[in-house]
Amino acid sequence: MFINHDGSNASYKSFEVAAMKRMSNRWQLNAAYTATKKRNVGLSYAVQTGGAFDPNFEINRVDNTWEWLSRIVGTYLFPYDIQVAANVTYQSGDPWARTVSVRGGQTVRSLVMRAEPHGSQRTENNLMVSLRTQKVLQLRAGHQLRVGANIINLLNGNYIASGSNGVPDINMRSGPEFGWVSGGAYGVGDALARPLIGEVEVTYSF
Repeated sequence: MFINHDGSNASYKSFEVAAMKRMSNRWQLNAAYTATKKRNVGLSYAVQTGGAFDPNFEINRVDNTWEWLSRIVGTYLFPYDIQVAANVTYQSGDPWARTVSVRGGQTVRSLVMRAEPHGSQRTENNLMVSLRTQKVLQLRAGHQLRVGANIINLLNGNYIASGSNGVPDINMRSGPEFGWVSGGAYGVGDALARPLIGEVEVTYSF
């Protein structure tokens, strides 16, 4: 059966502000800010076999939140043509809501319910800083040696990352472990941002 359910319509409205400074006086800079207002129930009513048409399923489910992302990328050319670049990303945390487990019914003996509107809780905002440095050595004609280093997550931030389905890996159910990081198959480490990582690279091209 096909149903045109107005409540399942999704709406996304965004705006972006950006600025760019081209390379001059040995440095360049790009900056941007993006924000999106969402309204999404997260339901699909195209074809169902029953059960999902229950309006109770929509209670506290609407994602009526904002998400935003700001990014700054800068490059500076030091003496001896040593290039250093920084990438700073700061974005809003993921919205979520508390759930409760109720028991005692005759037909349905246990049920997990949303206890508050979606977006009542949020993970912390995510700050990621990365650095890259590079030096290019021109050898004989057509030969080039490139030496560089990367540092990812310079501040070693440990914010909570989203799972594969876009939902933060947090225990959302009321109880003594409410708000704890739940992690994936291998525990807490799967749910947190990757730690500080350093890389050194050497490339020879001809």
